[in-house]
Amino acid sequence: MTKYIYALYATLVVTMLVVVVASAHNIFADEQSGGGPLSSKGKSGQLSEQVSVSRSTVPTLTVVPVLGPDYNTADTLIREKRCTDPTTRAERRACRAEAFAFSIDSLVSTRSFAFYPTTMQASPRGELRSIYAQYYYIFVSPVDLEVHLPIEFGITQYVSMLNFDTDTVNDFHTTKHLSQWVITFSAATLSDTYYFNMLISTITGETELLVQSSRVAMRYVGTIGSRMKIRHIEE
Repeated sequence: MTKYIYALYATLVVTMLVVVVASAHNIFADEQSGGGPLSSKGKSGQLSEQVSVSRSTVPTLTVVPVLGPDYNTADTLIREKRCTDPTTRAERRACRAEAFAFSIDSLVSTRSFAFYPTTMQASPRGELRSIYAQYYYIFVSPVDLEVHLPIEFGITQYVSMLNFDTDTVNDFHTTKHLSQWVITFSAATLSDTYYFNMLISTITGETELLVQSSRVAMRYVGTIGSRMKIRHIEE
């Protein structure tokens, strides 16, 4: 029995030695061939370090714009000297805007101009309507007033025309604040007295006209210009 136990013990020892030798041989073979999971991770890590590029290493092109002063549209009748000989694109753009503002200032100062509506709306919350007919206008001059505008009446939104001439214009006032003209005046007819309030922007050219009487309350948006346009259409 003792001999049997010794033989079994020797067999177990020999088996363990064989397993250890085989494992050591496999590890040595993987290291020589560069295989194995640990070796692969190490090499891939080295490769990623070699090809990785950070943002700071990429050359960038920096464009530095040519800086210049800001130019504002003139808000008075006095034109600035820089527009006599503009040298930069910014100056030329500013000069075009200044010339536009100057043309509006000139029209208002002569008190001879026409208003051409493009939209109409009954106050206070009427429907906004577009005006496609080009023959509607009002003309203001030192000697008379011509009015030809579409109007809207009451809840039924009935559209009609306001069409009269008068040589009596009362309480004509013009004031200017920054880039906006405010013009107010009134005119009487045999049937009613009409009050006009006009707001003109020298920046955009937009003109807002409010017309009120005992029967009418209208708001128009359009532009102002010379009366020659109306004469050309009539001809």
